[in-house]
Amino acid sequence: MKANQSHKLSSLVVSKSNLPKYDVALPPFAIKKKTLANLEIDAIIDLGLKELEFWLIQDNIAKAKAKIIQQPRGYKLEIVSNTPTDIDKKVAFVALLGQISSRSIQIKHKIDISMLDFDNIKLIHQSKTIATAKMAMSDDRIVLVITEVIL
Repeated sequence: MKANQSHKLSSLVVSKSNLPKYDVALPPFAIKKKTLANLEIDAIIDLGLKELEFWLIQDNIAKAKAKIIQQPRGYKLEIVSNTPTDIDKKVAFVALLGQISSRSIQIKHKIDISMLDFDNIKLIHQSKTIATAKMAMSDDRIVLVITEVIL
């Protein structure tokens, strides 16, 4: 219960902030039409990742890439690249973990991730949420397990 209250409070603080806001997502990926047509609860989508990588997205442009690091007081995102990258909305699927505010996206800058929800990831295609999922590991690979189909 306290974790849920903490998540809601963190979301409220982010929404009231004047700092730039970024959507935090896994790298965009493709899904075969057949897989998309058969999307159901507990379906597994292999992202082809062995390590977590995150993109900070603003207006369909990845403004920065980050990795997760462990700090004495928990986990944080550390910016590893800040070269803008366009996202092709017609082809790409995005797994959105939440939104953060950050004063800086300079390389090595660290950002708190307490607002991110790894068990309630929105799967977005062409600006529409098509499903929700949770993150899991399967055969040393990062996968999404569908928890709700919205299509």
